[in-house]
Amino acid sequence: MDGLDPSASTVKAALSSVMGGSDVSRVHGAGHDEFRTAENLTCFAVLWKHSVPTASAAVSQEARSLQRRGSVKSIPVDGMAWVRRRDVMGGPLFMTIDAIRGSSRTCQKAAMRIFGTVASSEVVLQLLLGRLAKSLPGQNDIGQVRKFQQVRDGQQRTRGIAVVLQQIESILRHANNPIWQSLMSLPNFARPDSPDQSMVAWLATECAGLIEKPMVLSSAKGTAISILDAALHGPEFIRTQIQTLDLADVILQCVLDTLSNDEDETHGRLLDLALSAMTLRQPDLSSKHDDESLRRSSVATQRESSLISRNPSQLHVRTMGAAVSSKLLATLKAGFAAGSARRHMDIWLDFLTSCLHFFGDGLITVLIPLVDMFCAQLNAACIHLRTFYLNTENTPELAPDVVILWLLDGLDIVLAEAHDFNIGSMDQSSTRSLSEAAQGGPSSTSSKAQGSSTGINTANSRLTLVLALKDAAAIVMDVWLWSAQAIDVYANIHSSLTGSNTAVRLRSRSRSMLEQIYTVQTLETIEFMIHKWCHATEPHHSASVLSLLQAMTPARPRSVLPATLNAVCSRCNSVPASPTRQSSLTTELTAAEILSFLATYLGTVDADATDEIWPDCTAFMRDVLSNPMPFRQVLPGLLWIASILAEHLANTNYGDQRKMRRELGDLFQRLLAACFATLPSVTHPVASTVPQKETGSSLGQRSMDITVILTQMMPHIDNLLDASDRVANAVNAITSGIISHELHAKAFPANVHPDTLVLLAALAVKAPTAKPWRKEVSEAFMRPRFLETNADVMQQYWMPVLHHWAGTGKEQMNDLLSRLIAPSSAGIMFGVGAAAARIKADIETQTTLRRLCVLYLASPTDTHLRSLQAVMVKLTELFEVSALSSPSAAVKQEIFMVCRVLVLSVSPARLTPMWPLFNSWLKAALVGGLAWTSENADNITNLALLQACKLLEVLLALSPNEFQPHEWLWVTDTTDAIHHSNMWRSAALSDRLAEELSTNVSNGTQPMIATIEVSSSLEGDSKHQHMIESDPSMDTEDIKAMSREQFAISIIRPYFSQLSINTYEAVYQMKAGSVSVHRDALLRDLLNVTTMVRHD
Repeated sequence: MDGLDPSASTVKAALSSVMGGSDVSRVHGAGHDEFRTAENLTCFAVLWKHSVPTASAAVSQEARSLQRRGSVKSIPVDGMAWVRRRDVMGGPLFMTIDAIRGSSRTCQKAAMRIFGTVASSEVVLQLLLGRLAKSLPGQNDIGQVRKFQQVRDGQQRTRGIAVVLQQIESILRHANNPIWQSLMSLPNFARPDSPDQSMVAWLATECAGLIEKPMVLSSAKGTAISILDAALHGPEFIRTQIQTLDLADVILQCVLDTLSNDEDETHGRLLDLALSAMTLRQPDLSSKHDDESLRRSSVATQRESSLISRNPSQLHVRTMGAAVSSKLLATLKAGFAAGSARRHMDIWLDFLTSCLHFFGDGLITVLIPLVDMFCAQLNAACIHLRTFYLNTENTPELAPDVVILWLLDGLDIVLAEAHDFNIGSMDQSSTRSLSEAAQGGPSSTSSKAQGSSTGINTANSRLTLVLALKDAAAIVMDVWLWSAQAIDVYANIHSSLTGSNTAVRLRSRSRSMLEQIYTVQTLETIEFMIHKWCHATEPHHSASVLSLLQAMTPARPRSVLPATLNAVCSRCNSVPASPTRQSSLTTELTAAEILSFLATYLGTVDADATDEIWPDCTAFMRDVLSNPMPFRQVLPGLLWIASILAEHLANTNYGDQRKMRRELGDLFQRLLAACFATLPSVTHPVASTVPQKETGSSLGQRSMDITVILTQMMPHIDNLLDASDRVANAVNAITSGIISHELHAKAFPANVHPDTLVLLAALAVKAPTAKPWRKEVSEAFMRPRFLETNADVMQQYWMPVLHHWAGTGKEQMNDLLSRLIAPSSAGIMFGVGAAAARIKADIETQTTLRRLCVLYLASPTDTHLRSLQAVMVKLTELFEVSALSSPSAAVKQEIFMVCRVLVLSVSPARLTPMWPLFNSWLKAALVGGLAWTSENADNITNLALLQACKLLEVLLALSPNEFQPHEWLWVTDTTDAIHHSNMWRSAALSDRLAEELSTNVSNGTQPMIATIEVSSSLEGDSKHQHMIESDPSMDTEDIKAMSREQFAISIIRPYFSQLSINTYEAVYQMKAGSVSVHRDALLRDLLNVTTMVRHD
């Protein structure tokens, strides 16, 4: 061949024909053809070995002068002869290399014979690398040709690069150690100006550059990735050459570029290549990386949570390694946030599993950003999931629930790695402490400072892990809450089954992850769940949190209770507990909120679990009682817990019932005494309105109010205190500790909170004959300011208390009646002393009569029948009062109030003897009082006339059977009330009074009918409310100051003129009068102290 013309193609064609031409690369390895191809490849390999020079100096003229290694003898070779050989055998050589890539195993082994010697290997590799160097664009090519020529040349070069790279990749994929050594020994002929850079480093650099370029063909990029991968997995001496190239940052930047360009074809290969490059930078972790690569499994199957799945022996102790580029963190954040990466999420999860340990001790630094990224993506996926089932028109490429499951797996992996790091750091710190203790402790200041720094770092790492776990638990809890609640999307018939299946999957996965978090950080997880329970944004979330806690397998009461009590101690006790029992206090909770949650949780625990909660609860109570001051804010909650324990004891046969109940009763009494000894006097904010009813969870959340707690547990106090004397002692203690303070305060009755009255009613039910509370109620009832109580508070809270206190009412009624004195005109009737005595008598009489009315309203119907006759006797005596008597005529309004309460609280049949008295009193008041020119006009006041009208209105509204025979005396009960002739004269007293008042209207006097209106809220409930529901703007002082003529014309006349008409219409509307409306109206009049006589 040395004598052949280089331009002749005869030998080339003959060699190609013998080897099968281009079909060599497409042999399928079957039968005779495969055998023939392998034989031809073997023959060419022999020819090639005899044709190549034995000295590397003759391989390439571009190298000009190259030195062989010292172990090889140099033989001069004709340069032009080698050029002719290379030209003739170049085509068959590249066919042979192609056979390595695409042929059968037999052909591959035959083709690899061309690398039989070191010299042959060097020549082949240098030929291929030379072709690659010529195909790559030079730095001085820019600007030498036109732009369109650059584009055309670039396309040709890209295709040529792809072919050469495939050939190089096929060799390196099957390369043995001698081939790698040959590549290693090649000088850098491509860059003579960089003699220190090996050809291996040059090849790796160029491949990395090709991966970075956007215009390179994807096939060329894939081949370049394969070459880099082969180099990174090559022998040790090859990896050493490329260790300093910092390929990891370049490859990670390529991953970021593919994510930004929405390219996902090479994600998996680039990520594997990045792992290999990072392993190259940290050789000490290469074995761990290899082990993890072997144990990877498909993420398409259910992943086992790794937070606690690893054995302690598997936890690696980290040391300060090489710092990983920040691009790794940026790559992870961009990868799990990019939409194109969602199609390859299993690859990304494998990458995450394998790359986290490369952060070394910096893992804690990047933990929060990683967790925040996962939480943000999970939050966005949850929002998408909520709208996914509502809008079925837009179907995403990947279902949101699948994305959520992938992201939960990724979050689990990050937390597991951080947990392993924290455990390793703690073990390392404890080991160092033990070794120092064995040696007698630190012997110098520097060692002490080093130990202190290590402890601080360990504490900071634990705190960071706790914060990350809480953030993770928050988003996982949101996933669980969505999957656990009754979702509206299930109403869509087209997606109900799919939504149910999705909810089950997410519920199971989120619960599993929460169980893992709970296992590794029980105390912090409990605190987070308590915070979620206390600050629930939806009504059902509080119940869902408790449901989750009961559904979690590790969260047995024996585990939940100690953790919750540790959380309480961390916020109350000034003495720090051991680090394992001390909370990080990263959750904004008060001790009262924690104990409220604990009480609610214990209430939901099954009675069969009493053996799990009894020892810890009783031991905690004893510890608190030994030093109650730090725990004074939660002592009421312990009373609540004691009540719950008593209920559990009543529902189970656990232990010695008598002994345990006695022990619990002792603890309760001591806790109750400690509450009153350590807490300040019970005070409540003044309630201007009646508080709404509270549920159990809201009750526990708002405060540790001892009044509320005692009210809740009072019906079940017998379970705590089995002896009656103990119950009596507890009732007496509660009365003196809470009730007495409020009822004797200077601000009474405004300071009395409704909760206190509810507790007082509960005490009355539990111990109806107990003297302490009865004495307190009696004194409060007789206090002058009792009638200043708010009407709503009186109706809803005081009335039940007075009902239990009065009982049959004989004693209380007799006491009130004894205070009523018959009017007297004897003595000094003029002067300052007489006026003061008269005012005092008026006030006492008015107060007593009003208290009598309140007592009637607080009692059921016909409760005070025994005192009815005595009451009527006292009223008959008092009705004889005059303007100059003591008491004076000012008390007549209270007399009509008593008549109203008797109509409302006594059966009509029992009042039969009193109807004549009522009629005569009404007639005397209305006829005599409205005749303002008569001498008896001063014997009744404007307020008394108003009350007389209200009594008449009650009688007409309720219309009892016994009163109906007398009704015609007051109103016209026929159609004449509406339709009558001009000559018709009414016999009803109201019509006659209205007519008489109309004739006396002076010119210019306008009736104040606008001051009397029907309440819109009660208009449809009862009849004749014109006078009862008066306009609030009608001031009492104005009524008092009116002259009788003005009062009669402005108020009474408009009312009487319409009374018959309203009564007739109400009868035929078939609506019965409402007793409750009239009782409420009467109660408001009774508590309106501005209508009473006052000292000037």
